[in-house]
Amino acid sequence: MGWATLLGVILTIWGYLAHPIKWLLGLRGRLQAEKRMALEDAGQTLEDMKKLLEEQLAKETNADRSQAIEDRLEEINAAQRGYYMARLVSGLERSGMRPYDALVANGEKLLEPRDKAKLTEAVRRLELLPPPPTAEQFMASAAAKYALERYEEALADYDRALELRPDYPEAFNNRAMTYDELKQYDDALADYNRALELRPDDPDILNNRGVTYGNLKRYEEALADYNKALELSPHNPQIVNNRGITYNHLERYDDALADYSKALELKRDYLEALNNRGVTYNELKRYDEALADLNRALELKPDYAEALNNRGVTYNALKRYDEALTDLNKAISLKPDYREAIGNRGNAYRALKRYEESLDAYNLVLELKSDDEIAYMNRGIVYGMLGRYDEARADFEKALQLKPDYADVFYNMAYLFLLMDKAEDAISYLEKAIRLDEKYRQMAATDSDFDNIRDDHRFRKLVEGS
Repeated sequence: MGWATLLGVILTIWGYLAHPIKWLLGLRGRLQAEKRMALEDAGQTLEDMKKLLEEQLAKETNADRSQAIEDRLEEINAAQRGYYMARLVSGLERSGMRPYDALVANGEKLLEPRDKAKLTEAVRRLELLPPPPTAEQFMASAAAKYALERYEEALADYDRALELRPDYPEAFNNRAMTYDELKQYDDALADYNRALELRPDDPDILNNRGVTYGNLKRYEEALADYNKALELSPHNPQIVNNRGITYNHLERYDDALADYSKALELKRDYLEALNNRGVTYNELKRYDEALADLNRALELKPDYAEALNNRGVTYNALKRYDEALTDLNKAISLKPDYREAIGNRGNAYRALKRYEESLDAYNLVLELKSDDEIAYMNRGIVYGMLGRYDEARADFEKALQLKPDYADVFYNMAYLFLLMDKAEDAISYLEKAIRLDEKYRQMAATDSDFDNIRDDHRFRKLVEGS
């Protein structure tokens, strides 16, 4: 029997076996559909009964009969609460959330549009009913509102859960995560600390507190939390990934790469770890490796805005500006208020000498966040390129008000003063840049922009380090 004949036999057998399997799948689908219809019928039946009883109560004049109707209405309310709470919990569980347990900070958005619509309807229905009687039900309601990004409402439900059960560590943890989303980091820390008093060896809570410390740029404290969490849960890819982020902030890039690679061993094709490792490769100017990771992340999730932004940064570094703009435009179409991507688009336009479009990008960043020191610096650079020196200087000074130790701005100010024929001021600002970051000594030594003062003894003294 030749290869073609043998292959034909195998395909024939597989096709024959597929018929009963398909029939069973069809039966299962019909049963699930019938179950959904039955549940929807039950919900409608409860609604109809409630409406009928409310109409009877409005007409009833006898006190005893009115009380009996009210008691029955309370039973209907309890049944409806149970029905919609079950739908809410089911929707959360389908999205990977644990409605009565501690939420975990992992950087992932949880809800697909269809689940979001169903969850929104369940929450709406529950809000029409009397409040739930247990802390656990408030927890589930709060988790749903958290998933729907209705954070203030989630806080209110977590408050009620803690009123009913003051020693509920999961509620403290979840309320802390909600404070995190609202950037109320001190309140978040207070809740995490209380949760850890109640449950000191919970790796999820330690991980979450580490995220808050990172948001506050308290990286050593974040690192301590991640290390302890990993002693308790050594094979948790989310904690390993988060520790990698902390190492990256501390410029311990080799440690960061090791953690991202470990996270990817623990969880194949872990999107956040691929993206983050790509960022670290960028920091190390290992652009081919950065592109490999970011390309893989985008193969897995083509609408991953963060990876598109970071690949745009890589393309900018490689002077592949048109490709950078393609990625950055797509990232912005997915997240119209994505400041980082808008700023990076401005950088690409600047490199292409499309200065007005570059200014538009930086202006938009500053509309979204008026204290963005990076945008002020970048806009100042463009103003300098356009010969608008007073505006450039004003932007650089604003950036230094926001970040007084911003070495990049001091270096750019030095060049601006050269353009303004103020050599003494240029040397003064260059000295400040070098004092903050030694790399600017070497940069100035080879930067042709400083050729006009290269023979100045003060400049030579600076770049020679004497």
